[in-house]
Amino acid sequence: ELRADDGGTCFCSSLAMSESHLAIAAAQDRSGAGSVYTYTWDSGSALWGSMQKLAPSASGSGDGAHVTGGLSGNYLGIGAWHDDERASNAGAAYVYEWQDNDGAGWRMFRKSRAPDGESEDLFGERVALSGLNVAVPARRNDDDRGAVYTYRIQR
Repeated sequence: ELRADDGGTCFCSSLAMSESHLAIAAAQDRSGAGSVYTYTWDSGSALWGSMQKLAPSASGSGDGAHVTGGLSGNYLGIGAWHDDERASNAGAAYVYEWQDNDGAGWRMFRKSRAPDGESEDLFGERVALSGLNVAVPARRNDDDRGAVYTYRIQR
């Protein structure tokens, strides 16, 4: 059984899993912002362990966090659809990279926003990854017509 150890609410608002990683979103943690709790499979104990909490850097109260479909290889996508950095609820998406060689775990690799982002676009409500390809919708973009933005992770 896995739980948010810090009293977060809405634990399991979304999740993503690969062979060795599990990411569970909490729409609100104790601070009121969204965060994602990540776990690494320990084959020795046959249990999920090594919890790391990821909070998008600009998250504020009510910014939300989502990981549906956002785990591919060594990359994890997190959407913060209520991010207000560009405009109120314009949204943002984050890609984290797993770096096991130095024991650091997940490190933020890139933050993205819709280039034409406006208030209430909700960019990042979902994040999809496949290999190095990323797709992020903005459901309310362009007067609720919506749009999907795609890019490729560049090393």
